[in-house]
Amino acid sequence: MRNMNMLKKLFLLTFCLLFIMNNNAQSFTQITNENIEGFADGEMAFEDIDNDGDLDLLISGYKYPGVNSTRLYKNDGTGNFTMVVDAGFLNFTHSSISFGDVDGDNDSDVIVTGAAVGTFSPEVTYLYLNDGQGNFTHDTNNEFAGVADGDVSLIDLDNDGDLDLYVDGDGIVKLVRLYLNNGLGDFSLLNNTITPTWDGESVFADIDGDGDQDLLVTGRDDPFGRIAKLYENDGLGGFSLLNDSVIDGVIHSSISFGDIDNDSDLDLFVNGMNILGEKTGSLYENIGLGEFSLLDDSTIQGTWMSDSNFGDMDNDNDLDLLISGWDIDNNPITQLYLNDGYGNFSISSSTSFTGLFDGTICLGDIDNDSDLDVAINGSNSSYSNYTYIYQNNHIDNIGLVEQNVLNKVYLYPNPSSSTIQLSVDNIGEYNIEIFNSSGSILDQFASTSKIIVLDISSYPKGLYFIQVSDDVNSKYLKFVVE
Repeated sequence: MRNMNMLKKLFLLTFCLLFIMNNNAQSFTQITNENIEGFADGEMAFEDIDNDGDLDLLISGYKYPGVNSTRLYKNDGTGNFTMVVDAGFLNFTHSSISFGDVDGDNDSDVIVTGAAVGTFSPEVTYLYLNDGQGNFTHDTNNEFAGVADGDVSLIDLDNDGDLDLYVDGDGIVKLVRLYLNNGLGDFSLLNNTITPTWDGESVFADIDGDGDQDLLVTGRDDPFGRIAKLYENDGLGGFSLLNDSVIDGVIHSSISFGDIDNDSDLDLFVNGMNILGEKTGSLYENIGLGEFSLLDDSTIQGTWMSDSNFGDMDNDNDLDLLISGWDIDNNPITQLYLNDGYGNFSISSSTSFTGLFDGTICLGDIDNDSDLDVAINGSNSSYSNYTYIYQNNHIDNIGLVEQNVLNKVYLYPNPSSSTIQLSVDNIGEYNIEIFNSSGSILDQFASTSKIIVLDISSYPKGLYFIQVSDDVNSKYLKFVVE
């Protein structure tokens, strides 16, 4: 029931420095924070809700059987979280969460689906508008189909520069709904032919590099079914099924897209239970234009009632993989797999995360030290629910060196809401890639100009990254859209 749409799920990039490893060790320290309650069977998401430059945390789900809850925690900038009293949310479980600026006022609103306490309908989809300070109010101007055990995504379906809405799950009937945004936060229903599913996941990604968001859906389409259906976007929010997909159908699954082999397209990891009752963890290489090939030699553990997330955990400029769930021996696990840069993964023997299932993995730099920290929640083997925060300690026994960089690369003004000037003191051609804080590539191009003016007026408010590189050197810069 984890959403982790493409804007949140690909990976969270927080590069400034490149760490050169002397060994393969990677360590994390569990942070004791009694303010954060344990949850399962719901959703968890990092977001800077109050525009103070750090990641806050929203969690919903079961605290324990029969007790739904939704909790909002504000970060003090060092990774210490304090619960917001009377945050204004319903108490959800079987839930999904998606953040985004739906009304163009440069703050992060949030939409939540699930089974909620205190409503006439057992399943709801509620949009909460942010006042810019992290105070949320239920928007009563829009009515959306209520669902639980599904997914919700704020995503630009039709490439008009605003965030539209995808909703699926179990409501009065099993359903899929697409809603188009007029740019001011007013939504209208768009017809679609996407198959309704449950007990799975739905994730958006530009799989074919044509600049729009395609869709992968896993789960059940009937009580005994196992599906994985890949839909291509026509650029206007119309989706057509790709019938030749090789992706194995699974339930109680998770989906993660990311470029695991640094070839500039999005590869895929899917875990869950297949039609044979096997717990799987499958890596698929994108071999071009959204065609995927199963990597048979992958050694990643199969899990179900699971979650997964790509992120550069050891700051070596490739995407590692963190997974959780029930393993093949019916033990709850949480495991980190490190990438060698070519899409080959090996388990990190030096990390120890508490094994959990039926929860969420979130990656983000909670203490602003330029590495990815971890939040994990779910149930343990005794069916007790927990939320754990782990601080990334970088890599043991490393030399910290700044990567060879292009000379004198500057961004100005920063922050900005309209344009940013990129100044590059370089001779010859260089490449530019722009990422949002979820790891999605927003733009990429080559240039020989010493000054480029970047139009960021259509970007939602938040943190972004630019990579400037030539044949031998690269530099990473952060900028903020305000």
